[in-house]
Amino acid sequence: MATAGVVAAYQALPGEPDPGPALAILRARGVRILLPITLTDRDLEFREADGTLVALAEADVVVVPALAADRHGHRLGRGGGSYDRALPRCRGDALVIAAVHATELLDAVPAESHDIRVAAVLAGADVVRVDA
Repeated sequence: MATAGVVAAYQALPGEPDPGPALAILRARGVRILLPITLTDRDLEFREADGTLVALAEADVVVVPALAADRHGHRLGRGGGSYDRALPRCRGDALVIAAVHATELLDAVPAESHDIRVAAVLAGADVVRVDA
């Protein structure tokens, strides 16, 4: 994230890793931060702090919450499919990372054909590149 100009992330729900402190540091360094708004159809749109709507394709890095993730890039969400709808709108070269607590990086999580894989997992303080 050191060279990222735009980072899309999330506001933590209870029990999720909180990216807030890291986002504050990035914002202070001039990085644009995008946060999601859940639409009525459970899709997501991303906005800057001032409310400006921004295409997710502008993000260099996308950090998504997960209840669990594995070393193959599968992540277990809350079941609404919001990120599976939104992630196809990322740029092909964007780094997509799932954020979990250290104990939530598992050997395997259930995955279906429509699930979008991530390139890395932030598990506690460790960043794990996933197997292709």
